[in-house]
Amino acid sequence: MGKPLTSIDKLARGLHLARVDIIKMDIKGATTKALIGSKEDLQSASPRLAHSTDEKEDSADEIRSLVKRLQPSYRMACGLRSVAAGLRVNPDVSLFR
Repeated sequence: MGKPLTSIDKLARGLHLARVDIIKMDIKGATTKALIGSKEDLQSASPRLAHSTDEKEDSADEIRSLVKRLQPSYRMACGLRSVAAGLRVNPDVSLFR
C-alpha cells in the first residue's frame, strides 16, 4: 500500500510554519495536483516556485496557466532548458516569483 498523501497547505499548517518561502517540485505528473494543494500558501505568501516540466505527464503551458490563476502576481522565468527534435526549446524547469 502507498504512503498517505497530504497537501502542501496542510503540511505547512501541521508543522506550524509561519510562512512558506519556496516550493520545489519534481513529482512526475502530479505537479498540478500539488499546486492546487498549495493554493492557500500561494495566495497568502507567494513563495518562490521551481518545478520540473521535463516529464511527458507535465505540461508546461498547463502548469503556467494554473499558477497564474492561483497567484496572478507571479512572473515566470525558464530555468534549465533542453533542445528537442526540430530545434524546439523545452523548459525543463520553470521558476515563478
